[in-house]
Amino acid sequence: MLPGNQYRYPRSRPVRRSRPATGHLRPGEGYTGRTRCRGVDSAVWAGLSIGGMIALRAALVVPQRVSGLVLLDSHAGTETRFKKFKYRAMVATAKLFGIDPLLPKVARLMFGRHTLQTQPELVQHWKQIFSAMPLASIDNVCDALCHRDSLKSRLAEISQPTLVLVGEEDISLPPPCSEALARRLPNAVLEIIPRAGHLSTLEQPAAVTKSMLEFLLAHCRDTRNGTMIRSA
Repeated sequence: MLPGNQYRYPRSRPVRRSRPATGHLRPGEGYTGRTRCRGVDSAVWAGLSIGGMIALRAALVVPQRVSGLVLLDSHAGTETRFKKFKYRAMVATAKLFGIDPLLPKVARLMFGRHTLQTQPELVQHWKQIFSAMPLASIDNVCDALCHRDSLKSRLAEISQPTLVLVGEEDISLPPPCSEALARRLPNAVLEIIPRAGHLSTLEQPAAVTKSMLEFLLAHCRDTRNGTMIRSA
């Protein structure tokens, strides 16, 4: 599972552009190298938000290492000018005053209405994690988001089975983003997770896990015997 969004990132470093339409979010050697070291030639890449953007790029850059995709609350396009301005303003504010004044806004972007109302302990726990993030990491994530290229014109090249999941209450990347993504991918299915926002894996873990397991059972290749597993 690739990391998603702006939490628990390793310290970032500048990334040079590689090929067109991969931008600053190209899949790093760390991800592909780790699977090779463990004897895994290919795998299903699952990623939330930025993790999903990286997984899409892996399917284009190293397709032989991607047997399927699970894209959660993600997007294939670029950021709008308004979002770029908003992200950079938030980073500038964090540098001047710290991240704590931004935590209420960040919580509304990350969690759905249902979670904010019914799971205050979860929200508070992740506010504490967000507040501990190094500003350099936040700055680098913002830079990667704002400079990423659109993959929309290349999505037809991705033939791997794909599950697209999105929280019903996601306001950071609303369901229409995932709906458009699923329409452009040749072999994708879309599921909307009720009562979840952008961090659907945290907000509705049982529903997300159920959808992922059903997808894997129905579509993943059994690498031991080379046959496709089908659900009953």
